[in-house]
Amino acid sequence: MTLPSAVLPAGDAMAAADAATHRRYATPQPKRNITLAEAEQLSRHLAAELAARGTRYDLIVGLANGALLPTQVVADVLGLPFHMVKVRRQGSRWIQRLQAIRKLVPVPSSLLSWGPIGLFWYWFQRRYNKLEKSENSFEVPVAGQHVVLIDDCIVSGGSLRYVLDRLHAAGAASVTTGVICWSDDAKAIDPAHGVVPEVYLHRDVHFYPWSSSSPHLTAYEAWLRARGLELWT
Repeated sequence: MTLPSAVLPAGDAMAAADAATHRRYATPQPKRNITLAEAEQLSRHLAAELAARGTRYDLIVGLANGALLPTQVVADVLGLPFHMVKVRRQGSRWIQRLQAIRKLVPVPSSLLSWGPIGLFWYWFQRRYNKLEKSENSFEVPVAGQHVVLIDDCIVSGGSLRYVLDRLHAAGAASVTTGVICWSDDAKAIDPAHGVVPEVYLHRDVHFYPWSSSSPHLTAYEAWLRARGLELWT
């Protein structure tokens, strides 16, 4: 018999809510603005899926900035240390600057995905697609370690592939990739860099609280501050 969540032990009720959110987003649907609470639920479910593999893990490594929240949550659930590496597309740096401008001159989030502007963003992200990285962020000892590599969403897979190769080159005993989303957009997948994650939750790309167009961005930034985490700007 399955008990209603209201009478389940707190941990079981949370796991049930996390699983329900996972099922909702695993069903194909149009793009949505994922709330902060849903992002935490999905990240906890990602941790549960990783734990269910029965694999040994020693360290969580996440990609800044997109995986800050998932990495923190997965590390908390699994009780492991985590480290953020700084890898991004050139366009991400400009998006960070746009976010700073938006704080001074409020712009409706919906405007950034509207018709011509949405097409411009698509062109912009493809035009400024070269990887940038902060080398000192890779100065973490991983030799002999069993690593979980976390990202929010795989589209082309270039950033994740770069970090995956760096971890293997640094002597990691194993690297397990876990992501919230593995995009099924065939137009976006780059076969030269494609990464097939060991664990993923859904295939549709949505707007996460850390997306520049998300109405939940302010709540997400407060979440980071409360945990002493900083965006790579």
